[in-house]
Amino acid sequence: MDLRPMATIGASEIPEVEGILVRVTFPNAGVDRPESIGVLVGIKQHKLVKRLVKAINDGVAFTDAKIQTSISGKTYVAGNLQVVGRRLNADLKRLGY
Repeated sequence: MDLRPMATIGASEIPEVEGILVRVTFPNAGVDRPESIGVLVGIKQHKLVKRLVKAINDGVAFTDAKIQTSISGKTYVAGNLQVVGRRLNADLKRLGY
């Protein structure tokens, strides 16, 4: 059971909204649902995306990871995301990124 987060990058899953989706995943946690929360960043914010990915992969942007079970019996990793989309730049600076 490895609860280190890993960032994955993809396109927005909402057709009407352009952006880069940075999702927190736990590929080595051994859970039923390894994907967790995601942050949608503006399509032209490549530097911000790189900083966010580094903060997630370093274990700073997603903290207190623990395995939980949903009401349907599936396991997933829950925790606290330390950055918020609207304040993403300020939050990353506060965390040293």
